[in-house]
Amino acid sequence: MKLTLFKKHLSVFILIFMLSGKVFSQSPAIVSFPDNTESAVTVCNDPSLVIVQIDFNSEANGQTEAIINLQLGQALEYVSGSVSKISGESRLTIDDYGGTVNAPQFKISGTIATNNRLTFSLKQRADCNTMTASKNNTIFETVVTTTVNEEF
Repeated sequence: MKLTLFKKHLSVFILIFMLSGKVFSQSPAIVSFPDNTESAVTVCNDPSLVIVQIDFNSEANGQTEAIINLQLGQALEYVSGSVSKISGESRLTIDDYGGTVNAPQFKISGTIATNNRLTFSLKQRADCNTMTASKNNTIFETVVTTTVNEEF
């Protein structure tokens, strides 16, 4: 009796698992910091350059926009208007899209194809308290997330 009940629950679980369309789907983009520039920060409000690379995969193919969200590390702020495309497909552009100084957003526009890569830079600055936090072994971590046509 217990075995039969277990089999029924397992069958329902497998069916739900198989019907879920996004179980095996990948993220539409892979984000990296190719020059490891996120570790180079100048304190006391002098801007530092950060280089970000976005690699789109087949999940993003044919989409027309992507939103990039950065959550900068503690005491780090985005220098408004400093985002700049370095390389990538000519049809893809990147612009400021709101957010805050600690969590800026950027919009990539243009038709995305599989294996498109967009590399861009932005400036961040750290206030003078950053040095104290660094001496106290604070980890300054920047988190990047992407949304492609609000489907992922």
